[in-house]
Amino acid sequence: MDPSRTKPATIADVAARAGVSVPTVSRVLTGAAKVSPAKREAVEAAIAALGFRPSAAARVLASRKAQVIAVIAGDTSQYGYAETIRGIEEAARAGDYTVMITVVESTDDDEIDRAIAATLSQPLAGVCVLKFDPPGVAALHRIPPSLPVVALSGVREPGLRQAVLDESRAAEELTDHLLDLGHATVHHVRVPPSRREDGRTTGWRRALKRRGAAVPPVSDASWDPRSGIEIGRRLADDPTVTAVFCGNDQIAMGVIRGIVASGRRVPRRTTSRSSSRMRRWAKNAARISAIPAPTSAPPRVSESQCACR
Repeated sequence: MDPSRTKPATIADVAARAGVSVPTVSRVLTGAAKVSPAKREAVEAAIAALGFRPSAAARVLASRKAQVIAVIAGDTSQYGYAETIRGIEEAARAGDYTVMITVVESTDDDEIDRAIAATLSQPLAGVCVLKFDPPGVAALHRIPPSLPVVALSGVREPGLRQAVLDESRAAEELTDHLLDLGHATVHHVRVPPSRREDGRTTGWRRALKRRGAAVPPVSDASWDPRSGIEIGRRLADDPTVTAVFCGNDQIAMGVIRGIVASGRRVPRRTTSRSSSRMRRWAKNAARISAIPAPTSAPPRVSESQCACR
């Protein structure tokens, strides 16, 4: 790259340095037509020397192919959301697409309009919506029907292209597993659902009823892991609570902290399988298990989490 340049090189600069026309440079960039080896080499050398980078808009106009996939999501700091976006980005990159992420923070009309406007300002090939919470649901139904849209969710919706995670079945199998370990019932701490009741809660309830186990009241947490601490303390006060199924890993960590702070022990390892692989989970679990247990050896509590993406 020429260090003396103060402005980004243009396609005209490349053409002038290579001694060819602008259309010839365009043909080299897009591959739309054959160019002689000598001219191609000259253009490529000029591009390297000038550090030229064609704009995304120019590539779209030249190729007539939109190259941006938009992802609309709620709180991207959530582990499940982040992992889902990572999967979308990897697949998009393999297909030579770029991913842009628009965060929608609430169901407020102005917020939804802002998110949709920011998304539509790009040359879109399509939109992926994480329909795991109310903001995602609201944004999904405001996208123009002319755009290709895929929703990622835990429940099927008629007439919509979607990748559905079988949260209900996962929760049912997890609850069965805990009951098979000998627990009389399983308590449930849920995260905010995208509708009246999400699949995780439905599967948990279905398993308990099918097995003839008591169905305890649901404990509602927010997305903040700290909300699980108070719930954990409350559950620890009930000596009949021996198994807890949490809506995600972050809330599970809060619940564990609350239980341990109340003087009850949680096994070093969870009693169920989990689709999650959280470094933070391992780090915090180790920290929790290092807290000395009271000498009176209180009842152990089996805690389980389910991270459904």
